[in-house]
This record gives sequence, C-alpha cells and structure tokens, in this order.
Amino acid sequence: MTRPDAGWTGKDVAIYLATLSPFVLLFVGAAIGWTIAPLEHLRPTPQNVAAGTATFVLGLMIVRSRWGTRHRVWRSGVVVPEFEPPDGMRPAEADVLLHAKPRRRDVTATVVDLALRGFLRIEERGVGQDPPTWVFEQTDASINDLREYELKTLAGVFTHGPTVSLATLEPRFFVVADLVEEELEREVVRRGWFADPPRRLRSQWATAGWLTALAGIPLTFLFGNAFGLGLAGAAVSAIGVLVYAAAPWRPARTAEGKALTLRAAGFEHFLRTAESERQRFAERERLFEDYLPYAIGFGFVEQWVHGFGLADRPGDFEGPAPARVPLRAGLVGLVSQLDVAGARSAAKEPRRASS
Repeated sequence: MTRPDAGWTGKDVAIYLATLSPFVLLFVGAAIGWTIAPLEHLRPTPQNVAAGTATFVLGLMIVRSRWGTRHRVWRSGVVVPEFEPPDGMRPAEADVLLHAKPRRRDVTATVVDLALRGFLRIEERGVGQDPPTWVFEQTDASINDLREYELKTLAGVFTHGPTVSLATLEPRFFVVADLVEEELEREVVRRGWFADPPRRLRSQWATAGWLTALAGIPLTFLFGNAFGLGLAGAAVSAIGVLVYAAAPWRPARTAEGKALTLRAAGFEHFLRTAESERQRFAERERLFEDYLPYAIGFGFVEQWVHGFGLADRPGDFEGPAPARVPLRAGLVGLVSQLDVAGARSAAKEPRRASS
C-alpha cells in the first residue's frame, strides 16, 4: 500500500487515511478477539433489524436535510419554444445551465462564438501543394467586455502568436480547456444560476458517499461485537452507497437558474426543429450564423448545418465584409477536429482537481 508523498494536499491525506482506517480497525479488532465474520453481525434478530432500520431512516433524514430544497430540473415532454437565447445567454452558458456540467464542446462553441462576434477569424487556407488547413487569426477588437472564461479561451488559442493553424493549436490549446471549463462553472455561479460549481459539488457528494460506505464496514464489526447490532453499521454503508449513486443529481440550481433552464430547454427545442420553421424566419438573414455556436454547444451542429439547408448556399448570408467563419459543410469538419483534439488531450492530460 502506498503512502502519502510530499506533493499531496491536506484533503488528499485525509481521504487516504479515511480509506485506510477501516482496514486498520479490522486488524485491531481481530487482535483483541472480535468476530470478523460479517454474517455473524447481520443476523436478523428483532433488536438488530430495529437498529438497522432506525439508523437507515436517520441517515436518510440527515442526507435530506443536507440535500436542500434545490434540485435538478426534469423537463417534461411539453416544452415551450424560445426563439432566441434567454437574457442574452452565451452558447457555453446555455449548455452548462441545461446539462449541469461543462463539456469540451462548450469550449469549441465559445471559439466559434468569439469568431462570429469579431474577436478572431477562422479561415481554411492552403500553402503550396499542402492540403488546406484551418487557421485562426486574432483581431484587434476590444476585449474589455468579455467574460473571464472567454478571455481564457482567447489566451489559450493565441498563446504563441496572433496567427495559429489547427495542427499546431491541437497539442497546446486543449491543455487549458480544463481551466476554461472551471471558469465557466464559476461564471454560472456568479450569475446566480447555481448555488455552487456543479462539478465540484458533484465530486464532494460522491466522495462523501464512498467515505460513508467505507466507514460502515468497521462500524458493522464494532456494533456487532459490542452490542450485537451489526445491521446499524451496514445501514451506514447503505446510506453511503445511495449518496454516491445520487451524486450526479446533486448540482443545485437556484430559483432563477431553474426558470432560465426551462427557457434554455425551449430554445434548444427551437434549434432542433428550426428546419420545419424555416419559412417563418426567412427574414432573419443571420439566423443560421447567429445560432450556430448554440447548435455546437448543444451537440447537433451537423444537423444544423445540413438540416437547415444552408450548407449548400453559403452566399445567402455574405455581407460586405468577409465572413468570420466559413458558412459551409466544411465547418462540420472543423468542429469535429476540435472535438477530437479535445477528447485526445483529455485522455492524455490528467484532469485538474476541482478547488
């Protein structure tokens, strides 16, 4: 068994010792003559069953009191469409609000959104006989009003200069993608949509769950040997397992966050069905372009590009200035490459611990 090294934090050491303590207690119990066989302590005697039931009910009451009144939003089959992002919500923010966690595609959606808003340009260029490649170029637009995670996104893209190709961007940009995701979680908390960062809260409850489940093991032998009430300790373990299993449902939206989530769900529904409503929005010349980053964040960019019927007619939305992103089917390839790069880097780089 390993021991803590100098690089461990106090939290790491505490978890390590908590994991080790049940086994130490079992060895100590065996040394002083305790009965280790678990079935001996789980006999369904009236006193044992009563103690186990009382402990389980008390544990559920404690968990419920700590769980709070906020909960995840479960969307029914009936969703009222929203025809624009609620309250000017950014693409990545809408996805985090809707699914209660940041994802790599939220970083991709932010890159494309920043391009559409003029903070960078994305072009497909060929050099000599080499096949065309995607190139990102920084503009001189003021970044004073950008949100913190958007600033980190730009910093990650242009760390080594104002112009970068996708091939050279892949190995380094997504190293900082975790930082962008963490800042995105802080942003939704600052805006009052979540009480705590969803990923950190989920991790805390999962950790509490398995530590409680471990604690129930020595308690089973302790109560079983001392009082013949081993089921009380087993109930503690059962509570821990339930808490661990329920942790993904713990991220808590505030009342404002819950209301906005329902509106974000309506906007997502609109985007998914926009092809059938195309004629109603024919006068919106930038509908496809403006909502493209949201389709990326929600995870159906290919359907948006092809299904909306604009991939074959990119000129419909060309203005006096050059397009900041290519409005054609090749864009799906760019998004796919960014997603693959993000997944590859996530597999290579250890995830940063949530603070």
